[in-house]
Amino acid sequence: MSNAYTISAPQTNYQIAAGESAVASFTVTDMTGKSMAVVVEIVPQEHAEPSWFAIEGEEIREMAARTTDEYHVRITIPATAQAGNYAFRFRAYALTNPDEYFTLGPVVQLHVPSAAPESVPAPTPPPAPALTPTPPPATAP
Repeated sequence: MSNAYTISAPQTNYQIAAGESAVASFTVTDMTGKSMAVVVEIVPQEHAEPSWFAIEGEEIREMAARTTDEYHVRITIPATAQAGNYAFRFRAYALTNPDEYFTLGPVVQLHVPSAAPESVPAPTPPPAPALTPTPPPATAP
């Protein structure tokens, strides 16, 4: 049953600068009609790294039949990440029967913008040469 759960996300597009983080929210609704332990995980795509993602709270939860639970994923883009587009999906599956009860959530797009060019200060002009006063011409007595 590949649609054992309904996974929804209120937001599926994020722009996160390198060195910054954001939190994505997901809801998982049981569609099996059975109470069971549910495991959630992140499935990185499009060159996203697994180390960028952390599920906040328990990754294995007991879900009663036809209930909904909310999950939060902290996305941390390392300062060394290249600008570009990345993606991931949120997956839920039954602990005891993962091949029968599982669902992949929507694709979540991540855009890492190019770093703003560092402003280079304008060069400081050299100091003006010191002027040596010219003595007035000597007058004859």
